[in-house]
Amino acid sequence: AIYSLNLFINAGSFQKSMFEKLKKAGYISAGICLLVGLGGSLFFDFSGVSDAQLAQQGWPIESLENDRESLLKISAFKSLILIGLSFGIIYFFFKQKISKPMLIGGLLLLFIFDFGVEGKKYLNADNFVKKRDVNKAQKPTTVDLEIWRDKDPNYRVFNVTANPFTDAITSAKHKSIGGYHGAKLLRYQELIERHLSKNNINVINMLNGRYMITPNGKTGIVAASRNPGALGNAWFIDNINWVKNADEEINALTDFNPASTVIIDQQYKEYIAFDVTKNNTILSDISLTDYKANKLTYRANVVGGEALAVFSEIYYEGGDNDWKVFIDGVETSHIRANYVLRALAIPAGEHEIVFEFIPSSYFLGEKISFASSIILALLLLGSIGWEIKLRNQPQKES
Repeated sequence: AIYSLNLFINAGSFQKSMFEKLKKAGYISAGICLLVGLGGSLFFDFSGVSDAQLAQQGWPIESLENDRESLLKISAFKSLILIGLSFGIIYFFFKQKISKPMLIGGLLLLFIFDFGVEGKKYLNADNFVKKRDVNKAQKPTTVDLEIWRDKDPNYRVFNVTANPFTDAITSAKHKSIGGYHGAKLLRYQELIERHLSKNNINVINMLNGRYMITPNGKTGIVAASRNPGALGNAWFIDNINWVKNADEEINALTDFNPASTVIIDQQYKEYIAFDVTKNNTILSDISLTDYKANKLTYRANVVGGEALAVFSEIYYEGGDNDWKVFIDGVETSHIRANYVLRALAIPAGEHEIVFEFIPSSYFLGEKISFASSIILALLLLGSIGWEIKLRNQPQKES
């Protein structure tokens, strides 16, 4: 729109033919707005997909439909007025009644008015608060302060004083087993419904839930209790419970010892071509040394032969095995364990292990976006060059 306006302002003798096209555009857009404003109900159905449910709750559906129609008509007439004013300003410029600065200033005022009025429907003073007011609302509780005394950052918190999976406050202060997101991985949602909602301590342990925030049954006082069974970020096992399918896998989580046993779907049997019992789980050690959302680095020391480590991180394949794993810089593969976690075979000795999120679709999109930006920049430069060339050509008499 701005590019077209610029052409019109600087069109010279071609301005007349451009104004004729402008009139057609104005008539069509204004006519559509007028039709919608006068007869919106002739073109649109103002019922909603959830009206039946709202009616059961006692909402006046007919009034809602009238309100929707009224909103559409008001918007159509407002658009009609803005189109008319814009056209009028351009018309007076075409007739040389106003100057170029007045044209630009008048349109700019209309832009500001339109964006300002519409914008305040979505972002207004109520949406902007001072940082200190937000900090006051999230003032740490005595429970938070108690947990923060633990200087080891490698733990998670499970808060059952509210619904852990609709509460976002705990996640704002701690690494949390709960939290809320509109889009959950199906397997994790199933884990919530089958086990976490029932406070299955074995599952909480494998998810590294070191602190449980619970209310006292008698006094109601909220307190944090340390869970001694939390397994940390990663650990070695010496026993595998092979299951036939996903149903058996999630069922087996009901009663098992995650510290020594891992539950694995038999589809991964070829991955483990060694005897896990030969690993010395007491002397072997694995720990997280660096944590980023898309990259996790571990240091492992495996004693007694190849070992199988379980990681308290969600297993996610993505479009093309997007989570890559590297042992001492060499890419290898990992498998799913305990229905939602990761497991990795690690050779004997000391190793650096890196899990990194490298989705090929993202990087392909980045390349396409970069190439598109270059093409757009070249087109823009080309159009500017063409405009300069046209301006430097002598004008033909009409």
